[in-house]
Amino acid sequence: MNLDEDFYIGKYIVDDLLDFELIREGIYRLRVKLKYYNLILISTSVPTEESDEVAKEEFYRSLEKVCDAVPNKTWKQY
Repeated sequence: MNLDEDFYIGKYIVDDLLDFELIREGIYRLRVKLKYYNLILISTSVPTEESDEVAKEEFYRSLEKVCDAVPNKTWKQY
């Protein structure tokens, strides 16, 4: 999987960016400090249908681990 990705983080949020982590190719996790809580964003670029099955399985297994690692108290929307 070969991805060309860029992120734009506005200047108003840079000071509140707590963490930016590349989990693996195609999966990023950002933590942002908000007024009353921290926001966790998980950004993905999923493999296409043409990708081989092993690559897709590895990707979704990694994504599941990232989602499972989000604290239970955190509201999650998929």
